[in-house]
Amino acid sequence: MEQLQLEVLELEVIVCCWLELVVQICCWLEPEGDPENLQFIVAYLLVGGFFAGLIFAISVVSIPMILDRPVDAITAGLTSLRLVLTQPLVLLWWGAVITAIVVVAMLPWFAGLLVAGPVVGHASWHAYRAAVGD
Repeated sequence: MEQLQLEVLELEVIVCCWLELVVQICCWLEPEGDPENLQFIVAYLLVGGFFAGLIFAISVVSIPMILDRPVDAITAGLTSLRLVLTQPLVLLWWGAVITAIVVVAMLPWFAGLLVAGPVVGHASWHAYRAAVGD
């Protein structure tokens, strides 16, 4: 369980860097609620997309791996990154499917997450087992 906590801490540090960069973007580009401020929108989406992709790449199989095997957080994260680099299209599709399921599940006042969460978790477990093997 200690390795899982280390993995979560690693992801929290990345999220904190993401949030700090978003604050800096807001200070530099001054969004002011103007929907025509295209420079701010592009910068915000690029930074958000980069960090979301980084977090997905690090954690796509690392968390199930830590729960399944006696590995450290660094090895699990590197295995996850290696999988993303060797199978980019498959994992891009998997990330898009997860995103679509979560977005649809949030539409009925987030109540759909009660069903979508366990379904995505179960599917992710089987995806990990198929991708990494025994």
